[in-house]
Amino acid sequence: PRYEKVAAVLRGLSEGIKTGNPTAKRAIGSAGWGHVGIFERLKSDNIAWDISVWHSYGKINSWPFEQLQKYKKPIWVTEFNHNLGSQKDGEEGQAAGLKEMMETLRSYEKPYDVQAAFIYELLDEEYWAPNFEAYMGLVKLKKDSQGHWELGAKKAAYKAAKDVIENGAKP
Repeated sequence: PRYEKVAAVLRGLSEGIKTGNPTAKRAIGSAGWGHVGIFERLKSDNIAWDISVWHSYGKINSWPFEQLQKYKKPIWVTEFNHNLGSQKDGEEGQAAGLKEMMETLRSYEKPYDVQAAFIYELLDEEYWAPNFEAYMGLVKLKKDSQGHWELGAKKAAYKAAKDVIENGAKP
């Protein structure tokens, strides 16, 4: 029953977007990782989409990309980062993990049609501490003298991401 509600919403959004703007691209995914079955269900229920959306945290494996490639649509990884950000492995661990993920995603560009990847997220959300969300960013937050949040230092992951981007394609 829950899927039927979701399918009705996705079908309505998909059809409405194409009606409103025939050139618009519709990106659909499971908003999670490890759940590729939703794509088969969308296909069998004739819910149209143009871009397959995927999220990944931690080591990136090829199996979901192999599965998504079967639908002949570009793949966008709309969230990725080192598992738990810098909470568990520290800033250097996050930087190394993020670098490895970015290089892996870059190597998936041609074989799996990965067209875009978006790091989650730009800023640490330190007000969520001790939850891992407090440590997922590339830039720290800090409180000013009046207790307001402001930008803090760039984390090692910021430099790692910048370096991978500046070094261009290295599959």
